[in-house]
Amino acid sequence: MKTILISLLLLSTGYYSYAQYTFVPSTSVFQGLSGGDLQMGDLNNDGFPDIIMSGFDNTGSMLTEIYLNDGQGDFILSSNQPFVGYVDVTIILTDVNGDGSLDVLFNGEKENTGLTMEYYENLNIPNTVDFQFVGGFTGGPAALRSSTVWADLNNDGNMDIVYSGYQIGVGVFIWYLLGDGSGNFANAVMVPGTMGACAGSLIAQDIDGDGDIDLFVVGFDSDDMVDPKTRMYKNKIAEGGGFNFEEITGLPFMDMSISLAKAEDVDGDGRLDLFLSGRNQIGEIETRLYYQSSPFNFVEDKAAGDFDGIVDGDMALADIDGDGDIDIIVSGFATDNNGDDIITTTLYINDFKNGGSGNYTKVPGLNFQGAGTGNLGMMDIDGDGDIDIIVSGFDDYNSTDSYTTLYYNKTPQVSSITSYEGATWVVYPNPTDGVFMIHTSDYLNDSSIEVYSLLGEAITSAKIVNNATCIDLSNYPAGVYILNLNNQQTYKIVKY
Repeated sequence: MKTILISLLLLSTGYYSYAQYTFVPSTSVFQGLSGGDLQMGDLNNDGFPDIIMSGFDNTGSMLTEIYLNDGQGDFILSSNQPFVGYVDVTIILTDVNGDGSLDVLFNGEKENTGLTMEYYENLNIPNTVDFQFVGGFTGGPAALRSSTVWADLNNDGNMDIVYSGYQIGVGVFIWYLLGDGSGNFANAVMVPGTMGACAGSLIAQDIDGDGDIDLFVVGFDSDDMVDPKTRMYKNKIAEGGGFNFEEITGLPFMDMSISLAKAEDVDGDGRLDLFLSGRNQIGEIETRLYYQSSPFNFVEDKAAGDFDGIVDGDMALADIDGDGDIDIIVSGFATDNNGDDIITTTLYINDFKNGGSGNYTKVPGLNFQGAGTGNLGMMDIDGDGDIDIIVSGFDDYNSTDSYTTLYYNKTPQVSSITSYEGATWVVYPNPTDGVFMIHTSDYLNDSSIEVYSLLGEAITSAKIVNNATCIDLSNYPAGVYILNLNNQQTYKIVKY
């Protein structure tokens, strides 16, 4: 199979800074789509992650397509396509009815129907794409320019649907539908004590770490789409399952529209931080990272990542290089240093586990396609233990053609293992082409390292000298091997 390597080698004197960021475009052929959504999950019940995407194709037609993983990370278009086209849509893949298979929920504009929110039940037939329409939801309006999430809003152990957007004649609100865990939902009602947002993002996560779901919304708060707002709401759950929300004021967030928002702990302190991107109130494109230092206390002073401003695209957060912290990839419309409009996709690497404080460094030279008015997805597609990336949307500011490209991650993974007596073993790169390093604590010099096959056959061994050793598996076949670290810790390493 012919491949093109996209790579950049970064080296420094410290082993923690080693990384070779390499991505290989897949030869799988995907439909180019824009203005919709893209999600990954096992849709045909064979144990491998598949891809579902919706949006406009390059002829302006609405499409929803499923691509099936062959188990090796290559994809083919499913012969059974059970869904019509959707645009301006959120797709949620989740087990709605508790039968162990992924169901599909759509909230957006449906082909030949208009605005709708509905879900389809996965019939859970092995190696088969087969979904049954369950129905739409009642009690509240389907929302335009909406953001939809899946969360246990009332802490009853069952997942609920929460969404924010607007409908002409109704306004902009946040709505919820309480689920019973078996695929049934109560009528949609407005979330008490909140104002919604459209053309933005909704986050429903435990922001303050008190065990219940809080809400964060960013976007326009009225259907005239003039004045963007950013709001945070604390969940006030009462005994018996009732809840209300209290707005947290005085926060430093920039008001944005056409915006993206994600919440992750990027600096390893156990608290969720917030990453925002969009247009500010005067139309400038901004990207900001806010660190949460204590419940609902956010600061921006550590955000030295020099992030490119992105609008009308997507962002995804995951550990790209296997060093145990959260990296960020963003894509969408931007402005370059000459003031020209462009579409760009950029990877930022977190320095936290490498002795930093949660700051980010841009990785240059990775020529990913763009995701203008499109989507990003991140998942281990090919089962090799690292996070792959799929990008879909407009690639060129001056073109109306959209594309979809899957990139396999071939970045050597830096792996830290905390073991006995607080010792840290660092194994890198993993996966490896054969040669890899092991570093550990001073007092573990002369420790023994043994390598075994999955059948238990002894392959090779080494000793830690000056806190490190190098092991070479170049003459052994590709596969998974087991490291025995001083008879105290075992660890898997992948040779490709």
